[in-house]
Amino acid sequence: MRNSIAGLVGLCLWSLLSKDVYSEGAESGFKANELLRAVSSALSPYGENASFSLRRMNGDELVSIRSAQLFSPASVAKLVSSACTLEELGPDFRFETEWAYRGSLSAEGKLQGDLVLRGSGDFSFVIEDLKMASEKLRHVFGIKEITGKLVFDVSYLGRPSLQIFEGFEGDLGRAFSAPATAAPINHNAFSVWIYPQEPRPRVSVIPHQAIELEVTNRLTMINGRLNGSRTRLDYRPTEAKLILSGQIGRSDQVRAYYRSLVNPYESFARLLKYNLELLGVQWNGEFAFSNSRVNATSLWTHRSTDISRLLVDINKLSTNFGSEMALLAAGANRFGLPASLEKSQRLLSACLSSWSLKDEDFRLENASGLSRSSRVKTSSMTSFLSRMGERDYFPEFLSTLAILGLDGTTRTRLPQHSFKGRLKTGSLANVRSIAGYLEHPTEGRLAMALFLNCTSCDLARWSRIEDQIISRILQSR
Repeated sequence: MRNSIAGLVGLCLWSLLSKDVYSEGAESGFKANELLRAVSSALSPYGENASFSLRRMNGDELVSIRSAQLFSPASVAKLVSSACTLEELGPDFRFETEWAYRGSLSAEGKLQGDLVLRGSGDFSFVIEDLKMASEKLRHVFGIKEITGKLVFDVSYLGRPSLQIFEGFEGDLGRAFSAPATAAPINHNAFSVWIYPQEPRPRVSVIPHQAIELEVTNRLTMINGRLNGSRTRLDYRPTEAKLILSGQIGRSDQVRAYYRSLVNPYESFARLLKYNLELLGVQWNGEFAFSNSRVNATSLWTHRSTDISRLLVDINKLSTNFGSEMALLAAGANRFGLPASLEKSQRLLSACLSSWSLKDEDFRLENASGLSRSSRVKTSSMTSFLSRMGERDYFPEFLSTLAILGLDGTTRTRLPQHSFKGRLKTGSLANVRSIAGYLEHPTEGRLAMALFLNCTSCDLARWSRIEDQIISRILQSR
C-alpha cells in the first residue's frame, strides 16, 4: 500500500514538474496517458521550445504539453482569421468589381469620356477575368474607342493602396509584400519562370505585358538536378530591375518564382490596354484615381466566387495576400468603409472575444500570421478549433483545410493516413506549426495543435517529428 501511494505521488509530481497533463478517456478506453508519454518522449529533445495540445470536440483537453505557454503560430493564424471572415461575411459573400463609364457612349462605339472601375478588393481577380472584361467592353457594349482615362474608384480603401507588410524581415519584393489595392490583379504579383534551355537558361516574366523590368540573366547550367537550391533572384522593385544568378540543373523542371508588382494599378492598365488592342479598341492607356465614389453609369458588375471557396485556396495553399484582403473585407463589413488595417484588427479582436478567448492567450497582429509579434497558446488554439464545430458554417471552414496525404501543404505527408486529417501548416524562420483536426478511430474528431519556436533546432528533422506524433495519435487506442 505504501509503495502504491509513493508511486502515485511520484507520478503526480512528474506531471506537475513537466507541465504535461492528460485526461484519461475512460468511456472509450482511450489511453491518453500512454499517448502523453509517447509525445513527451518525441518532444523531449526540444524542451521549452515545443508545445502541444490535443482536445476532444466537446472541449476536454486529452493531452497537454506546455500548452499554456505562448508561441508564434506562423500561418496557423489563418485558421482564426478565416473563421472570423466566415463569421462576419457568411459563406456566400462575393467581392464585386463594377465596370462603368462617365461621359457619353455613342451608337458607333465611341466612349467620349472615362472608363470607371470601382473595386472592392477582389484578390481573386486574375488576367483571365480581365480578358473576359475586355471581350464584354468590345462585343457586348460595342466600345471601339475610349477617349478618356481608366479611372480607378478607390473609395473602398479611401486611398489607392495600403502597405500590409513593411518589408517583413528584409523580404522586399516578395509576393506577400504586395500592397493591398481596391482592384488587385493576379494577387498584385508576377511570376518569373526559369527553364533549363541550352545554351543558356531561359528566363520569362509572366504576364510579360504587366511590368517593364530590366532583366539580367547570369544563370549557368550544370549536370544533374538542383530544384532551385542554387538559384538567386535579386529583385529591386524601386529600380525595376531583376538580376538572376547562380546555377540550375540540366535535369531541373521548369520553375516559377513570385514577386510583387511595382505598381499594381499601372500593371492593371497595361494589361487592359494590351487586351483591348487585340480586339481593335483604341485607348491611350492613361489612368487616374478617385478616393471618393465616382458618379458613373454602370455597365456590369463582376462578382467573385463565394468567399468560402476563396478561403480554400488561402488555407490549403497558405496565401498571405488573400488572407489579409479577406479580413479587410470583413472589417469593412462590420465597421463600414473605407476598409483599413485598424478595422481588420478590431474585427479580429471582437471575433476572438465572441469565442471567450482572452487577449493574453491569443495575440494576432494580422490575418496571415506573417508576424513576429503574434503569440498563441496551443491550448487556446485547440479550444478555438473544438468550438468551431458548433458553428453553422463549420462544414465550409473544414473544407478549407489541407487534407492529410492528399492536397495543399500536407499532400505528400503520411499517405498511409490520407483523409484522416484536415490541417493547416505554418512556417517562418525558426518557427514551425501545425494545427487542425484528426479523425481518430474511437474518439472521433480531435482538435490538435503543435508548435515549435527554436533558433537552434534541426527544422528539417522537425517535420518527421510532426508526422511521428500525428501517426501515433491516429494509431492510439
